[in-house]
Amino acid sequence: MKRMTKLLAMAEKEAQSTRMERGRRYVQLATKIGMKTNTPMPKGFMYCRKCLSPLIPGLNCRVRLRSEKVVTHCLECHGIRRSSYRKEKREK
Repeated sequence: MKRMTKLLAMAEKEAQSTRMERGRRYVQLATKIGMKTNTPMPKGFMYCRKCLSPLIPGLNCRVRLRSEKVVTHCLECHGIRRSSYRKEKREK
């Protein structure tokens, strides 16, 4: 888990300095480690599941709020990631 968080922090740093290929490689290594050890990715880090590039809002991704969803568009491969921001629906 420590190695994964370190790789993801390095990927974010490289992506901010416009070295996207190196950032993608770090994300790829972190996902491989996660698959081997059967551990989930750390919370709070966004990456495109299609091209494995680290997503930084305003730099290489677009974030929009839709009805009960956060929609993140990767501007490199045009992949879309949707996640909900309401934990539970109220029962009527």
